[in-house]
Amino acid sequence: DNYINQFKIFAETIQPNGKLIYSETDEVLYKMVSKLNVDVEKLPYNLPEYTIDNGITSIIADGKTYELEVFGQHNLLNMQAARLV
Repeated sequence: DNYINQFKIFAETIQPNGKLIYSETDEVLYKMVSKLNVDVEKLPYNLPEYTIDNGITSIIADGKTYELEVFGQHNLLNMQAARLV
């Protein structure tokens, strides 16, 4: 509850016409953001298309495959957020 409340407080401090980038993989957060009445652009993100081959994670973008030095869905979500920023 504290996590969601803190995120709501943060979202309400964004200037009008600003952007709110959030992971739609977090169901509770997704519901909270959908109910927010703020004048900001809401930019949800999700996991990128990816594969794991011989222990190497690769993302697939624009028909190309890019090997990564990171692994795990949490890191992939962080990459997506950074890309949107």
